[in-house]
Amino acid sequence: MFKLVLLLKRKPGMSPEEFRDYYETRHAVLGARMAPLARRYIRNYLHPLRSNAPAGTEPPYDCITELWFDSEDDFRRNGELVAAMREELAAITADEENLFDRSKIYWFTTTQGESVLDTSGH
Repeated sequence: MFKLVLLLKRKPGMSPEEFRDYYETRHAVLGARMAPLARRYIRNYLHPLRSNAPAGTEPPYDCITELWFDSEDDFRRNGELVAAMREELAAITADEENLFDRSKIYWFTTTQGESVLDTSGH
């Protein structure tokens, strides 16, 4: 699998609850249309447990979004398909203004490592 990861921050003035509701009910619908070759479209909403940051500061991101593809070739082909979807691309870009602090959006591809854990309880 090949994975694209986006780090996303909600726009100023929007609560975390408003952000999640808008993303799930509106933006994710547009996003799914932009990923015809993706196998998975996952949104991970962050809930900080503890921070060394000064009191009253917010985490730098509110959501980690993942788009999974069968291969890097599928990811690239998806990009070609999206480039041809002019109206949809304009709509999702315009909708980002309603939801995200666009100056803080970061896109990555990932290489994954996994550890085998002892699950025997010892």
